[in-house]
Amino acid sequence: MENENYIERNSNKIAFIAILILIIGILVLPWALSQHHWKFSFKNTGQIGDTIGGITAPLIGLISAILIYLAFKVQIRANLEIQKQFKIQQFEDKFYSMLEFHRDNINNMSIQFSDIIEFEYVKDSLQPRKKSSTPKSRRDVEIRGMDIINGMITEFELALELIEQVFLPKNKKQEEENNRIAFLLFFHGFESKIFRKYTSDKYNSIKGSITHYRRVFERRHSGDFIKEYWVHTIKFPPFHGHESRLPHYFRNLFQTLNLVKDSTDKIPLSKNSIMDYVRMLRSQLSNSEQYLVYINYRYGYGKSWDKTLDKNSNNQFLTLYKMIHNIQIDNISRQIENPQIHFSNYIKSFCTEEDPLFEWGDS
Repeated sequence: MENENYIERNSNKIAFIAILILIIGILVLPWALSQHHWKFSFKNTGQIGDTIGGITAPLIGLISAILIYLAFKVQIRANLEIQKQFKIQQFEDKFYSMLEFHRDNINNMSIQFSDIIEFEYVKDSLQPRKKSSTPKSRRDVEIRGMDIINGMITEFELALELIEQVFLPKNKKQEEENNRIAFLLFFHGFESKIFRKYTSDKYNSIKGSITHYRRVFERRHSGDFIKEYWVHTIKFPPFHGHESRLPHYFRNLFQTLNLVKDSTDKIPLSKNSIMDYVRMLRSQLSNSEQYLVYINYRYGYGKSWDKTLDKNSNNQFLTLYKMIHNIQIDNISRQIENPQIHFSNYIKSFCTEEDPLFEWGDS
């Protein structure tokens, strides 16, 4: 095998040397045959020219065959290179199209609702010192793009707190299950059938908290709930679900990564080229988006994003491709498993200080 590889790598050099030897032989042969020290006479074998022609004709034919072979080989290599460039062009056209689709997914995210913008305050007849606020005027509001993505993070963390207060986890397994229920609330919404199914015995208890959160948001301009920190970071009514927004957002990201992964064998692309495309895709994701990707992977529908420990799968979008490289570890909610801990085995085996899994360090 090594000899075959050597011949393949040096075929042009070998052919050049062989042709050079043949040419030298052709040039030297007439002189050599015309020398008088030969023991036989060319008079008995025909004219010297006929002899030389008879001897050199096969050599010239061999040279021609070698040159034709080399020409075909160069043409084949050129054709293969053209095919590769065509495949790369096809890949890049599709990749950039999906990249554009990702940006469109963000920009087209929209939440519309009627917002109370003005209240009037009246004295409570039973408590004269206390004033109550009632809605005075409303306006139609539309929230779009990154305002929704950033609000989603706050909404999910609210869901974590709400579910924790109701289910009171006693161990790690229950905490994990609670986080999955919180994701169902965040993703499908409080009124969804799937959330009702998973919280049937606690649904009414949760309902009271949901009503409170929605009331706080609705009356956030009244000044009645200024101590509710979250109301300043979320810009849409909570717990109505994002089933109409997130599925195609995640699917497009996943398919884009699959496209890059498959190109490793189909084109093929080098590892450095692959990582260049991955970095280009990751640069389109804000820190909040990367946080959302991790949440979906750990507690939602994104298990297939990374199966580093599964021998039957080569999906390593969060580890090898580092799609959550810029996630801000210190800002992750306490209920959520720290990704440094979750991927600790991978970090120990494959990461270094010069090449960490996370931008902020792996420890």
